[in-house]
Amino acid sequence: MSETIRVEDVVDLARVYEPEVTSAVWSRALPDELTAWLDALRRGTALNVITQYRPGVDRPDVLAPTLDAHHPAALLRAWRDDIDTLAQVFADLFEARALGLRLSTVTTHCQRFHVDRITARLITTYAGAGTEWVDDRFARRDLLGHAYRGDGDPNDAIVPDRARIQRLRAGDVGIFKGDAWPDREGRGCVHRSPPHVPGEPPRILLTLEALES
Repeated sequence: MSETIRVEDVVDLARVYEPEVTSAVWSRALPDELTAWLDALRRGTALNVITQYRPGVDRPDVLAPTLDAHHPAALLRAWRDDIDTLAQVFADLFEARALGLRLSTVTTHCQRFHVDRITARLITTYAGAGTEWVDDRFARRDLLGHAYRGDGDPNDAIVPDRARIQRLRAGDVGIFKGDAWPDREGRGCVHRSPPHVPGEPPRILLTLEALES
């Protein structure tokens, strides 16, 4: 049985609480106009927003503060509202009042398969290639971290069969359990950023995690 579940409705992300599930993925498509704008945005705008965000308290206009009137107001508002909605969904799922939010343009960030030492994290790529992950039974967990001592690519050793690698599409929303998930310590989702193709513009990545409950 796969440790990944794919759902078509946001409310079904709650299935991440099922004991055998390591990752829950909401398959969705953003509006075409918003997708095109975000793809253009990543080619010329650097983003690095790292903040505490309180859904229902903080205003969505604090998100992506480097963007201004030079960008289409309706699209910028739609994007900020989408981020705010995802933050509210995640906060409700984990009964958290405050979230750690990171919104950034990235290229070579976290390209080695790893596991986060947290309870859970929401990940979505708004433009560009999405995060990759693999079900536990197809990963050499004993080679994570600095355990691999070989000369080749550690990713090939950690995941010997590349056909087992799964990837989020742009717009998809994934909730990945970490190593600190209660009663699943040490069994978090093995994942990484996708390999960066030289010359390809950075991708726009959003991550959320609970800071308090």
